[in-house]
Amino acid sequence: MLDIEYDPFTLMAGIRAEFSNMDYDGRKVEFNRFGQFDSVKNTSATNSYMNLFPNARLLYQINDQSEIHLAYSKTIRRPDFQMLNPFVLALPQDTLLYAGNTELDPLKADNFDLGWNYAFSNKGFISVNVFFKSLSDYIDLREDELTIQRDEYPVFNGLFEDGENQITIHQQKFQNSSNNATLYGVELAIQNELNFLPGVLSNLSAKANYTYSQAEFDGDRSETTALPGQSPHVVNAAVNYKQDRFSAQLSYHWTAEMLTNLQETAQDAPSIGNNPMYLDRYQDGYSDLSASLSYQLSDEVQLWANIYNLLFTEQIEYAENREFYPTSIYKREGIEFNAGVRFSL
Repeated sequence: MLDIEYDPFTLMAGIRAEFSNMDYDGRKVEFNRFGQFDSVKNTSATNSYMNLFPNARLLYQINDQSEIHLAYSKTIRRPDFQMLNPFVLALPQDTLLYAGNTELDPLKADNFDLGWNYAFSNKGFISVNVFFKSLSDYIDLREDELTIQRDEYPVFNGLFEDGENQITIHQQKFQNSSNNATLYGVELAIQNELNFLPGVLSNLSAKANYTYSQAEFDGDRSETTALPGQSPHVVNAAVNYKQDRFSAQLSYHWTAEMLTNLQETAQDAPSIGNNPMYLDRYQDGYSDLSASLSYQLSDEVQLWANIYNLLFTEQIEYAENREFYPTSIYKREGIEFNAGVRFSL
């Protein structure tokens, strides 16, 4: 790390090296051409990689309460275990192999930020941050044609014609995209204590943030699309209460509609139009409300509880048009909670 101060400027820069090594165990599961279970075998794989993470931040102190910063950082997001597990699911009735990929690289991002922060006198703040991200090695689920030999996957042998030594099937597998994506937007945040309120309400504090973002992904289609999994609008808000040994928080989250999966081929959709179109998958916007409580019995013992799903919100997924092509509805019934005792030695 390097830290240089030249009033009113401060420059902080550095670099971090990170080595990752993974060992995976999975299963190779095969069904016969009638959809009946046939066999299961163990599989294993290893992978490792090294990453360097440079970062730099230039700070300009306007006064004791306000500052402007310009920053750059390089970050990664590792694949989920579901993507990395070396499983193979053979489904000859669908002429399909579904597989994980232990050789996936993490998603890489070059991040640029320009922000303004203002600190209130009572420990609160307000901030505005404009960001730009350049993304590479994006991970998506790809379906490709795969040529297999007779006896390579014995459960597929029933699909071979007499004299045939190889056939073409479909393979779905998580892969790194060779195409890049960009993400840009603005984030607004505010946090403040509400000690100007009367009585016990003066123990309240509140915080909220709103993020607007737009993503452009140059996929394998001859067009630029949104980035799967990226919602253009996200809101988080929370109210906190703290008095003596008791504290509580009520949290709200809202996410707007977002693209979840890009289709590789166009399909007929008579309900929408006469020409073939990409029936991309979307998730409708949803909201969630949760709460947390804690009471400090002593310096060593704390009681706590978390309560979830106070709004019973449905999460609806659909293909291109929610009215005509809904694909799934997920609804969590009832309030969920967990509670416990925390001991500190």
